[in-house]
Amino acid sequence: METNAEVATQAPSATKLVAWANQVRISAIPAAITSLLAGLGLFKFGQLYSEYAYHPATFGAADALWTIGALISLVAMLMASTWATVATIGFQFRALQFAVAKGMVLRAKPGMYIAYWFIPIANLIMPLFGFRDMVRFASAAQTKRQRLTLITSAWVVLFVVHVASSIGGQISNPSNPTVPEVIAAIGLFAGVTALQSVPYILFRNFAAELTGDLLANPTATD
Repeated sequence: METNAEVATQAPSATKLVAWANQVRISAIPAAITSLLAGLGLFKFGQLYSEYAYHPATFGAADALWTIGALISLVAMLMASTWATVATIGFQFRALQFAVAKGMVLRAKPGMYIAYWFIPIANLIMPLFGFRDMVRFASAAQTKRQRLTLITSAWVVLFVVHVASSIGGQISNPSNPTVPEVIAAIGLFAGVTALQSVPYILFRNFAAELTGDLLANPTATD
């Protein structure tokens, strides 16, 4: 049974955890929607580029509007995805702090997990370890597998997006790309951009579930 003093000490940490979980929940929707719209915009831009490259005279006012629309959707996606990414990183930091206060032993300090997001190679796996460790610590036995599958699935999709984006950058010859190479690269980026909507929604669900687990049963269950 926790004393009033202990509850008062934990309340600010819990409040910050819930606040960041809400940021993930709210930001995921515009990030997912703008990713889909930007993907469609890029796909349309690829079609317009193909027509313009082979038949320049056919490019008209409507095509110019489509191009502007594609650019606007990309800017909106960048803004929304930045919000969602910051929310996810902030949520992980607060969740790790909360779990540590409840007795969880980390591989590194919570602040180090923020750094991992910006360290090449480490950012491919270490943030995932942080999320999975918290699931093992806080989630009940009957829901643990579900939580682990959810966060791992989101991370796998993010990895696919990362690899596909790298491939897209390598498709065209930087010095003298051909029209088919540019069209192929635009098509790949369009698909990758739309695919980004999936991990946003998965992270949204995961953040809500993990927050509930940490608040309801913040003790080791292994």
